[in-house]
Amino acid sequence: MHTQARTAKDPVRSVRETALAFDIKRLDASFLDDPFPVYRALREHDPIHRMQDGSYFLTRYDDCAAVYRDPATWSSDKKVPEAPVHADSAGSEGGRLLFGL
Repeated sequence: MHTQARTAKDPVRSVRETALAFDIKRLDASFLDDPFPVYRALREHDPIHRMQDGSYFLTRYDDCAAVYRDPATWSSDKKVPEAPVHADSAGSEGGRLLFGL
């Protein structure tokens, strides 16, 4: 479940926590009403967000475009074994993706 994107106490920490806690399978009504603050938090603090199921939620256009151009490395096909990711791709592992621009 995601939290409010900003609070009066510590807006930067709250935004970062919002990004790190993001789970597309547990969205509340405020996200459905206005997802853009959460997308902004993800782009700023966790642009290649690893989901609990091992997939990735990408929020930056350049990352999405790079993945789209490289289907040999990245695939959402669960029948294909996950390929290792190169060291220059944020130190992540695995290959299933979700796009969230």
